Amino acid sequence: MRMGMLARGFRVLATLCLWLPFAGRVATAQPTTPDTLPAAAPAPVPLVVFGDTVAWFSADVAGISPQRRATIAHDRIEALKRDHMLAAVHAEPLDRGYMVLVGDVLAFMFMPGDAAPGPSVAGTADADRVAERLGATLHKRAKAIAPGQRLVGLGWSLLATLILVLLLRILGWAHKKALGWINAHTTGHRTSARFGELDFLGHFTWLLSWLARALVQLAGVVFVVLWAVYVLNRFPETQGIGAMARSTIAAVLRGLQAHFVSAIPGVIAVAIIVVLARFAQRLAGDVFTGIERGTIRFPGIHPETARATRRLVTAGIWLFAVVVAYPLLPGSNSDAFKGVSVFLGLMVTLGSSGVMGHMMSGLVIVYSRAMQAGDIVRVNDIEGIVSEVGALSVKLINTRKEEFTIPNSVIVGTTVKNFSRQDRETGPVLTVALTIGYDAPWRVVYDMLKAAAERTPGVRKQPAPAVFQASLSDFYVEYHLVVRVDDPMQRFVIMSRLHENIQDAFNEQGVQIMSPHFEKQPDAPVFVPKERWFSKPSDGAAATTERAKA
Repeated sequence: MRMGMLARGFRVLATLCLWLPFAGRVATAQPTTPDTLPAAAPAPVPLVVFGDTVAWFSADVAGISPQRRATIAHDRIEALKRDHMLAAVHAEPLDRGYMVLVGDVLAFMFMPGDAAPGPSVAGTADADRVAERLGATLHKRAKAIAPGQRLVGLGWSLLATLILVLLLRILGWAHKKALGWINAHTTGHRTSARFGELDFLGHFTWLLSWLARALVQLAGVVFVVLWAVYVLNRFPETQGIGAMARSTIAAVLRGLQAHFVSAIPGVIAVAIIVVLARFAQRLAGDVFTGIERGTIRFPGIHPETARATRRLVTAGIWLFAVVVAYPLLPGSNSDAFKGVSVFLGLMVTLGSSGVMGHMMSGLVIVYSRAMQAGDIVRVNDIEGIVSEVGALSVKLINTRKEEFTIPNSVIVGTTVKNFSRQDRETGPVLTVALTIGYDAPWRVVYDMLKAAAERTPGVRKQPAPAVFQASLSDFYVEYHLVVRVDDPMQRFVIMSRLHENIQDAFNEQGVQIMSPHFEKQPDAPVFVPKERWFSKPSDGAAATTERAKA
């Protein structure tokens, strides 16, 4: 029976030996679930005492978290009196970890997993480094809260205040001197730097004055901030605020330094792009100026369109420069730049529909060479000389010195009559139409009209005035006298004087002008004899009455 029990025991033992490795492999092959993942190690918590980091806590002690340990240690240490702060600080080893003691007072427990700040020192335990750092911090604090130390801090604060007042007064004096120097060096050159009503030097002086004022105010703010930080660090009650302000300023300065250094290559690249764009603009300007004057010929570009093409090329050069330089600008990837870009794009999209229509119409006017400055044109019922062909409108000045602004889209949508497009060198044309009866020899009419044109000042001798018979009507012949004038702006005055001389010439020859229309041929020609040119209408009526009585 015993032998049977032993046999059964050996069989159970053998089965267990065979099953355990398999069970281990199965357990190892089981998939890892979130519940079976190891817990992430908590982040270290700093122990900050009087503005100095003494240790980093990572381990739990009797179920107390590192954050709670740091809070308890902070409150316990800051509750120490000045006499205890001067006591020696040391670390006592335990079975697990160390006790950090200030004299005979427990400050905190330093456990495995905790760390000392700063780089490790060979041959020195972390607990000893923590004790040494805590001791230095407490001795510094004890010295700061000594009774006489507050008086020293007050004295240094008063001295800093006096220095601040002196610096602010020096800034004010420097500001006045700078403004006086700017005015003294720009007042004598004001008249030489004016362009019409635009005072370039005045605007430049204002800019320099504004920059000087801004620099003075910025320097004043910097001095006040430095004074405040210095004074806050002189007293133990405000040293925490002072340390925070000092660290904030240091972080800001480090950030500005880093951004400034990183922005230098981009600024240099932008400056190079601006210089190249300026060079390309000046080169294009010289080329198109030569085309406009006729000294340079370029296929597809006429002198009339050179000025508008120069503007388009200049705009294209600077747009290309902006597109290339924009990514290189400091802060171009910031949300502020993106917001400004979206805002400008929205403004252009919403407000450029009508403007773009006028601008495209202006390009049609320019490149069709319909008109240019100095041409005499008629648009609908407006006749005058073109003073400007702009991007959005055309300005006309009539003979009465009235200026008309006509949108480009209106000009493109109507018929424009150009009186001087074909005759810019010989002068604008002036045409006078009149009707003369068939009883007057047309050769005599030609001579009278040409003689009237020669008497009129402002009419060019070359090309010579010409007369044409426009139509042979039922009762009269319509003649057109075509002359060239010197000054287009005097066109109305020249036409008036030409009409006067035509009447005088026909009255001298006794030839009747057949306007207004008539229905019956008069018994005698209707004209004004030379002896009555300066008589009043009443005198002529009295003479007619006397002749009738006789």
